[in-house]
Amino acid sequence: MDTAASVPSDLPRQSGFNLIEAAIVLGVVGLVIGGIWIAAASVSMKMNTNAQAQSVLSIVQGMRQLYGPESYPSAEGGQNWEMSNLIAAKIVPPTDVDGSGNLVTKWGGNTVMGILTQKNSSDFAPQGYGILITFQHLNLDQCIGIATAVAGRASNNDMAALAIGGASFIRSFPADISTIVSNCTTQVASGYVGFYFRP
Repeated sequence: MDTAASVPSDLPRQSGFNLIEAAIVLGVVGLVIGGIWIAAASVSMKMNTNAQAQSVLSIVQGMRQLYGPESYPSAEGGQNWEMSNLIAAKIVPPTDVDGSGNLVTKWGGNTVMGILTQKNSSDFAPQGYGILITFQHLNLDQCIGIATAVAGRASNNDMAALAIGGASFIRSFPADISTIVSNCTTQVASGYVGFYFRP
């Protein structure tokens, strides 16, 4: 007589995941979360760029109203503006200025924005004067984004020039998007964009 216990062959399988199945599920979840993270970062960058472009246009409009077409400061060359004066004139909101009196960009980080008025400058031909809004330390996406958002919609009556990298000027508006992309790509190391607005 066989005394060995017989093992039924139709025992129910244990429920749950084995290690391979768990690894596959975790991998898929990681890919989904990574995709959401990248999409959210892209949307955030676009929103910040659009907000920054709107800020530029608002500052230019405020300075045009303050000075009119003929009453720009008489200093030769460029004049950097004290943020306290621009805040007092309600051209720059106080929330856009840090504790050191520097303009804060919508992107944060080390990007820097400047506001100047210039007289007797060939960059503002034919008038010879206007408003210069500058950005420094931009990465490639920021360069393309802000240049496209501002100069891609501008007219020749509104802008005199767009400088990318200091050496690459665009003087016809609205600016061609492929030219902006090309100039930002070749000048990305400089991180500089300057908008020359007519008075």
